[in-house]
Amino acid sequence: MLTVDEAFRFGSYVEGSGIKMFWQVMPGYFLYRDKIEVLHDGKAQIIQLPQGVTRQDEIFGEVMVLDGLIELHTTFPPEQAVEVRYQGCAAQGFCYPPQEKRLTSAKMQINPTKW
Repeated sequence: MLTVDEAFRFGSYVEGSGIKMFWQVMPGYFLYRDKIEVLHDGKAQIIQLPQGVTRQDEIFGEVMVLDGLIELHTTFPPEQAVEVRYQGCAAQGFCYPPQEKRLTSAKMQINPTKW
């Protein structure tokens, strides 16, 4: 079983006047689409995510999930702090607790190599 950071490799970098975020979700794992949230100044922001696929979940019922490479571009100025929340599971049934990442320009890379 992979650690949460191995299963959902998260990264971010400055792109133009905004922040690009991405997850590389390993095979056999998925993120809940409705559990991905971006907060700016403590308020949830409207974000554009891929549609995903439907999955029957033992706990949440019918849900949309995302896997593979998931990319998200925001228009928040890079110098402002942003909080990212997400949760996912292994297809085998093991779920990870909700995750939180705080992004500041000091923690972001400029044009990283994608995995």
